[in-house]
Amino acid sequence: MRIRSKRASAQRARRTGSTAFTLVELMLTLAITGIIGAAVAVMIFAASYGTASQNELRDLLVHNETSCLRLDTALRSARTVLAKGNDYLVLWIADTRANDLVNLSELRRIEFDSDTGELHAYKAPADLTEGEDSSWSIEGTDFDTVTRPLRGSELFPLEVWAVNVSAWSTTPDPANPTEAGYVGFRITTTLDEASETRVGGAALRNH
Repeated sequence: MRIRSKRASAQRARRTGSTAFTLVELMLTLAITGIIGAAVAVMIFAASYGTASQNELRDLLVHNETSCLRLDTALRSARTVLAKGNDYLVLWIADTRANDLVNLSELRRIEFDSDTGELHAYKAPADLTEGEDSSWSIEGTDFDTVTRPLRGSELFPLEVWAVNVSAWSTTPDPANPTEAGYVGFRITTTLDEASETRVGGAALRNH
């Protein structure tokens, strides 16, 4: 009886030891799995963050490139600067009416709206009738005062040229804008925490 009792005790001890060892292995396995899972999660997050940052940078560059192209094209096709301020520029595109007057159909106003972060352009529609096409003398006319109340109307509709603009300026700033032969511009686009500034300019056609 004693021999059997000793054998049973030894078997129970072996079973207990085997069970305890299995639990330790399980705990170690779970711990290692958790560490690996955390590492994989960090890698995935880093990869997704990097991709998002690259996409934001690409969008930023595209926005600025498009804005610069529109500004450059407008300046190169313009005949004269009629008015200029800190946040606006009024251009005489050409004397298409051939009357030595500035007609509404020949005007383009470019303006930075700091409240919305947008760069706006205003130009008369192509189907403007002759009766709607007002005209002014280039001498003695304040073309900021002329075009400001027309902004966004059917005669001078708005077109958004750029968004996410945080700063915009033009140079030079002569006492008489019509004397300017070259207009430079500086535009800064901000998207989330990234910013990019572009500088450009063009000579006007009348010089």
